[in-house]
Amino acid sequence: MLAALASVARGAPATPRICAAWIERAVLAERAGDPTSARAHLAEAVERDPGCSEAHAQLERATGRAPAQAAPDLDAALRIAVAHPYDPRALLAAAKSAAKASRLELAAPLAEKVIWLGDVDPGASADALALLGELDPSAARAVPVHVYADAAARVGPGWRFHVRTLWADVSASLAPVLGSRFVVLGIEPFEPRAGGDVASGMAALAKLEAPEYGIVAGMLGASGSGELDLHRGAAEFLGRRLLVRLEPGASGQRLLAHEILHLYGAVHVPAISDSLMNAAGNSKVVDAANRRIVALTRGRVFGPGGAPRNVLPGLDLAAAIDAWGGALQLDLALRGPELSRAVAASALSPGAAGPDPHLGDVAHWVAALLVAEDRRDEGALLLETASALHGQETPGGRAEAESARRLRAGSE
Repeated sequence: MLAALASVARGAPATPRICAAWIERAVLAERAGDPTSARAHLAEAVERDPGCSEAHAQLERATGRAPAQAAPDLDAALRIAVAHPYDPRALLAAAKSAAKASRLELAAPLAEKVIWLGDVDPGASADALALLGELDPSAARAVPVHVYADAAARVGPGWRFHVRTLWADVSASLAPVLGSRFVVLGIEPFEPRAGGDVASGMAALAKLEAPEYGIVAGMLGASGSGELDLHRGAAEFLGRRLLVRLEPGASGQRLLAHEILHLYGAVHVPAISDSLMNAAGNSKVVDAANRRIVALTRGRVFGPGGAPRNVLPGLDLAAAIDAWGGALQLDLALRGPELSRAVAASALSPGAAGPDPHLGDVAHWVAALLVAEDRRDEGALLLETASALHGQETPGGRAEAESARRLRAGSE
């Protein structure tokens, strides 16, 4: 039972038939008036398959919160936690008691489960993070996450556990690159336009009164239109908002990791690349150019004020210009000679594939870094490139072209 108590789900259920079989046994036991056996079957489902979200949800309902009482010793604390395995305070008390008894093999997993349930009791999660920091001073720093799920994503008894599992899995996979862990502190309903696309979902997400600090993540369920939304995710380049669509049968891990890295400044790579930042691929490898970028931004914060306040302070400007400039030019060159010439000529040639707003955001950011380094002519060139990539007839493209003109006039 202790194994199930401290289990934090990682990834989608690997054995759905086993999960379903144990849930069915629990249902039959409940119908037979045997709640003890029903709970034992659910606990077995979770132990055999920690990604079984529905079993987690049913077991949470069956066990509830622990009564307010202090446990005199570790054994008592563990008994309470076993009886109430989804009560963050009971888990935290057991983790602290285990740490006091130098039972680190128990303390760390229990604290991890408290953090996995961060949206249930954010205060307990903060205490669990502090405890993990005491146990391991080199532990990754925490980045708060506020999730907003639309009606289509809030389907099924285990949907909250699916969200927690997805973020826990992606957090673990990106920790070696980012040196951070993502802690979901809230999961709230979100009502964008029904059946809307990702772009309209991002617009609705931007209007929410979200907490001031942390990543703001929108999660959409299946569109309901019967058509696959080809643009399944979006993120503000070096911002704090992202949105992903969770398609049926897909875990969503790669998509979410891809969008998270955009918040850290990662850049799209060509379709031929073996990289997580290849929007059309399956690779989960972070390519060398993007590793170089996120190594510069991994310490960023997520608060008000945009990139100037959350990314720029402390940034090595020369290294940043080289990293983003190199990634931008390499990407444009590999995408085709027309886009390669866009960097040099500050315009898209008639044969180009069309404006690329994401690369326009990258070019705009590199321009800002160049201006900060007092390299105004080069900054103007990148603004003209950003204008071309965003589309010279768009409001953003026109504003970038005008900014480039003023820069060039000021340097004459």
